[in-house]
Amino acid sequence: MRRLFGQAPGIEADLMTPLTLLYPMVPGVQELPGQSIFAEICRAVLRHPVGDPSPPHPQIDVSHVDIGSALHWAISERLRDASLAMLACNHFTAVNEKTRDGSTVLHLACAEGLADVAEALIVCPDFLAVSHVDRDGFTALHAAAYCGHVRCAQLLLVSPRFSTAVGVVGVFDCLRPVGHWATKAAAQYDMNTALHMAAAAGHAEICGEILDRAPLDCSAADHKNRMGSTALHMAARGGHVATVRSILRSGGFSAVNAVDARGYTALHWAAQHGDSQMCEELLQREDFTEISRKDLKGRTSMEIAKEFGNLQNQRVILACLGVSGLGQV
Repeated sequence: MRRLFGQAPGIEADLMTPLTLLYPMVPGVQELPGQSIFAEICRAVLRHPVGDPSPPHPQIDVSHVDIGSALHWAISERLRDASLAMLACNHFTAVNEKTRDGSTVLHLACAEGLADVAEALIVCPDFLAVSHVDRDGFTALHAAAYCGHVRCAQLLLVSPRFSTAVGVVGVFDCLRPVGHWATKAAAQYDMNTALHMAAAAGHAEICGEILDRAPLDCSAADHKNRMGSTALHMAARGGHVATVRSILRSGGFSAVNAVDARGYTALHWAAQHGDSQMCEELLQREDFTEISRKDLKGRTSMEIAKEFGNLQNQRVILACLGVSGLGQV
């Protein structure tokens, strides 16, 4: 099983009973030193009789700086029933706890794709961190966007409690637990917005949801990272045809002519890939005017298509230029 958290030092040794004994009904849960208390709490909450006024476990609100609360742990293990039971338990009050990297339980639920848990958190009046950012400045929408969880993204985008955080910009500076989604994202691109995240990962539907359903102004939709790349650059660079189409067909994105630090337009990136549909989508935008733009090495998109041996891309670009433009490439 993939794990988001490592060992949690400092939790009493007498609580380190094997997880398989404490949580026998959940197949695949592995024993890891320091986390047995969280499995014990989850089991107690699930078995707690309805109407019993006593707490299901005396340490129900225990929290660790690295692991977070028992709810953090349950979500990270994808224990849906335990997570929902804990949220329904009146004795559990640690719902707003954060881990060392600033992750809330909503960050984790959206990263894991537990949409029903995310929904329960969004509507929970005691949960005050719907739009909170972690220490890198990322919201739960960043997590859902990168990991490709459409329903989680939709729940956030339609919530009035989140609407002002749609265009939030984050950076990759915080030390994360091994296997955290942000460590994977950081190794891929310098992604700042949730739209960057979805575009780079090729999640076309989420890009469309962000651009079409969110109260996002053009300056946020067209945001560039430190390399000057927009979400469209990232989608084209990754060869994500459907994502490029989703971004271009949205009225919320206007930076079709943006140039990155290499001097590349999105067409330069698209020209490198064998599927000519990306070039066609870009060239069909009436406001795309940089067909003959040269990169920092003096190459046009036509020349890059030729360099990569993509004949169909060359034909598409030439057809758009016409004979009169042939000398420009």
